[in-house]
Amino acid sequence: MLQTDSGIFNAGTLDTSFGNNGTVVTPSAGFAHSITLQDDGKLLVAGTTLGGSSFALGRYTNDGRLDSSFGAGGIVTTNFYTPPPFLSGFDTEIGFSVLTQADELMQIRLRPT
Repeated sequence: MLQTDSGIFNAGTLDTSFGNNGTVVTPSAGFAHSITLQDDGKLLVAGTTLGGSSFALGRYTNDGRLDSSFGAGGIVTTNFYTPPPFLSGFDTEIGFSVLTQADELMQIRLRPT
């Protein structure tokens, strides 16, 4: 992550107070595809679980820790679609973009299947 007033980026320098010397690695079986900054400085990261069978959304505090007040330990996964057996193992639910609104709602665009 790069630095901003909220801990993400400014002038291209790492904010060493964020995560572990400016980076966060979350052990999980999946991939991040989109990130957005909430007004309160928390980060939302949208993606998919390994194999692409479920959508995943993680939220981080402004110092780079998973936000334990969000989902299960900072991560929410859900399955919107169960693919037919011939698509098993293919990416079917990917959070390609995430954004927040002033009313604290979030919009997430999934890849169409």
